[in-house]
Amino acid sequence: MTVLGGIGFGASWLLVALAALPILWLILRAVPPAPVRRRFPGVALLLGLRDDETVSDRTPWWLILLRMLAVAAIIIGLAQPVLNPESSGINTTGPKLIVLDGSWAGAIGYTRQLQGIEAELDRATSAGQPVAILQLTNPKPLVFLPAATVAASLTGLRPNPWQPTAENIKTSITLITSANASSAVWFSDGLEFEGHDSILATLDSVSDFRVLQGTRQIAGLTPATYVDGAINLSALRANTQDTQEVTILAQGRFDKVEIKTTKLSDHTYMLEGAGGNIGVSVGDDGIFIIDDQFAPLSEKILTAIKILSDKPLTFLVNTHYHGDHSGGNENMTKAGATIIAHDNVKKRLEAKQRDGTLKPKEALPVITFNDKLNITINDESVAIFHVANAHTDGDILLYFTESNVLHTGDTYFNGRYPYIDLNSGGSVVGYMEAVKKGLMLIDEDTKIIPGHGKVSNQEDYKSFLKMLEELKTNIQKAIDDGKTEDEVKADTKLTKTYDDLDYGSGFINSEKIRFTFYKSLVSEE
Repeated sequence: MTVLGGIGFGASWLLVALAALPILWLILRAVPPAPVRRRFPGVALLLGLRDDETVSDRTPWWLILLRMLAVAAIIIGLAQPVLNPESSGINTTGPKLIVLDGSWAGAIGYTRQLQGIEAELDRATSAGQPVAILQLTNPKPLVFLPAATVAASLTGLRPNPWQPTAENIKTSITLITSANASSAVWFSDGLEFEGHDSILATLDSVSDFRVLQGTRQIAGLTPATYVDGAINLSALRANTQDTQEVTILAQGRFDKVEIKTTKLSDHTYMLEGAGGNIGVSVGDDGIFIIDDQFAPLSEKILTAIKILSDKPLTFLVNTHYHGDHSGGNENMTKAGATIIAHDNVKKRLEAKQRDGTLKPKEALPVITFNDKLNITINDESVAIFHVANAHTDGDILLYFTESNVLHTGDTYFNGRYPYIDLNSGGSVVGYMEAVKKGLMLIDEDTKIIPGHGKVSNQEDYKSFLKMLEELKTNIQKAIDDGKTEDEVKADTKLTKTYDDLDYGSGFINSEKIRFTFYKSLVSEE
């Protein structure tokens, strides 16, 4: 784009036509040749007559000037003028880096921020600039791709419920420095954080750099505390100069959750609510439970169990450490259960949690094991197997040998793409091995309690393994062909067969599963 006096022209070459206007002026002002007079006898009587009206032998100068201005306006219009175009005039075809905080503070205005990113991508497309996006709360290696390709992957971009950490800042500064971008745009959420000035100084070294920040006031809540029977909340806000009214609306997430009970055998059941599916065995020895969902649901879960049996709680087994399977541990211990889990589950539960707190003693397993465990209860043996590095590093399978019921925990999501927690020791290969091990334990009559989804069977379980194998084959081939992480995330053909079957309708969509497989398979090479 050529800029002249604050006006840019997208097709500036058309302005050359303005140089032809003086020539056109001369042509229009030229006097035509004088007419040749010839007398004809028939018109002799008319020679003495005079016409009172006279016609000028040339066009008036003011009319020609008006026509010239009209032609000039058409030429300038065709040259695509833009008033005060956003351009630094510095290598606008070089790589463009888009940076966003990606924190909780940006969630409320995220739609508008996304529109701003799309506008920047449109400009990059027009300028032929490759683009990379850096999210400070989740920095990843930068890959500059065509703007249209980046735009297709925006659906997977979401703000995170935390601010950039010191490690995030350190990684981001390294990535920005090594990117050698010719232009950069920072979409700021409007909150100061540790390392903010360092990011600003690093980006300021880019020749063409802008900061875009919304005007919306930011307010956030501190973690809730429970004191004297009341929940206390404190609101923090960015602007402390003026008085601001903050309204906090509270609604119980689990108020409307109902516990559904499904009978699987004479004394085994599956309970569904919110979170991972619960397995229950009842009998003369007492009540044996597998997983307990979230703490606010404990009362509802215990009420549903009391309908099945009035016997006391004996053992509770956690299939892994995630909160939607172990969140009610403390309440179940107080109700009389002894918690059993794999060694790694206890390690993760007793470690400092994401919010900086520690689990109470009552929420921790009392009995742990490393590989296998057998429990005889309610007249049958329950075989418990550890499956390494599957969904996490502490997953187990439980098989009721007489009832012919298998509880898989989150190593099986019925009809959905699975969540493989790579940050907690999970892996694609380990996950597939867990499914294969589960299939070795069952037959066509087995009832399967998946971690999530409806009661399942051997045929469904095999179909789930087939899905995993096909995705692994497709994505491994893409990796072998040199495809990058962003290219794999954006390539819907890799998962289309199962996308069409709605496997991506759950917690893990198709882009997330492609990303998970890519990260896991690359790390295992």
